[in-house]
Amino acid sequence: MLEEITDEYVMEMNKYMKRGMPDQSRDYCAGILYGLYKFEKDYHSDVLEETPDFCHEKFSWIRKEWEKKIADERQIKLLAEILGEKGMAEW
Repeated sequence: MLEEITDEYVMEMNKYMKRGMPDQSRDYCAGILYGLYKFEKDYHSDVLEETPDFCHEKFSWIRKEWEKKIADERQIKLLAEILGEKGMAEW
């Protein structure tokens, strides 16, 4: 269930990349990552009890995939700054 939900957001993020909109793709990626971070930190859900590592693993996977696809050091640095500002740099 969580996989299906996050995959929809990832597809939308990828659409921005395909349209040549790296800033929007970066911001969308940051939003997805922040959502996963907040969901794991702030919500207590039976779903998370069954898959306790889902959010962290999906966070890492989405970030790595976005960085690989964007292939732009400036954008990657900007995403890292956004994550740092929100306290997710080490997550």
